[in-house]
Amino acid sequence: MLKRIARQIRARFPNAVLIFRADSHHSKPEVHAWCKANGVEFVIGLSPNRVLNRQFEYAFEQARLKYKKLGRACRGYASGYYAAATWACPRRVICRINVNDSGELDARYIVTSFEDTGAKYLYEEVYCDRGNAELFIKDHKNGLKSDRASCHKATANQFRLFLHSAAYMLMHALREKLLAGTHLANAQFDTIRLRLLKCAARVEVSTRRILFHLPQHFPCKDICRRISDFFAALRI
Repeated sequence: MLKRIARQIRARFPNAVLIFRADSHHSKPEVHAWCKANGVEFVIGLSPNRVLNRQFEYAFEQARLKYKKLGRACRGYASGYYAAATWACPRRVICRINVNDSGELDARYIVTSFEDTGAKYLYEEVYCDRGNAELFIKDHKNGLKSDRASCHKATANQFRLFLHSAAYMLMHALREKLLAGTHLANAQFDTIRLRLLKCAARVEVSTRRILFHLPQHFPCKDICRRISDFFAALRI
C-alpha cells in the first residue's frame, strides 16, 4: 500500500518531499529499508523495550532531577542510535520522557530518518500531529454520520459520501471562521449540531419572505447573530 501511494503522489507531484508518519504497529525493518531506499522520510512510533530503557537511563535520571527541582510535572527529550536484532543498521531514536505530578515516569519512542531535526519538534509537531488527522476522520464519521451507507447500489452510497464530505467542508469552515473566539471554537461536529444547529424555531411563511423566529433565551443567541450578520454582509 505504501508503494502504491508513494507512486501515485509522485506521478502528480514529482518534487514533493514524502514523509511517512505512523504508529509503532508499522515500525518494521522492511518499512525502514524501503523508505530509505526510495527517498521517503519517516517518523514512526517504536515500542519500548528493556534495551531502549537502559540506553536512555541517563535521560530518565535527568528528568527525575528536573521534577524534583521544579516540584511539578515536566517533560524532556533525548535522542540516540539504536538497532534491533532484525534491523539492517542503527537508526536514530527519539525518546520523549514525561514525569507526572506524582513523580511517575513515562517514556515513549519514535524512530526517524531525520538526522539533524530537533527531537522535540519531530515528536510534538510531526509525530503527534497525526492525531489531528484522526480527529478529522472522527468528525467526518461520527460527527456527520458519514458511515451510513444503507443504499443498495455502490454509486448511491458514493454520492451519499460526497454529500457528507460537502457537509464536512461547510462545518469545518463554520468552526474555523465563524466560531473562532466562542465557546464552540474547538467543539466537535456533533456538539455543534446539538447546541447550535438543532434549534427549535417558529417558521412564518409569506408571499415575499420566510421568517424564522428563534427562542429568545437560546444559549447560542450571540453566535447565531454573528452568523446571520456574516451572511447578511455577503448579500451586500
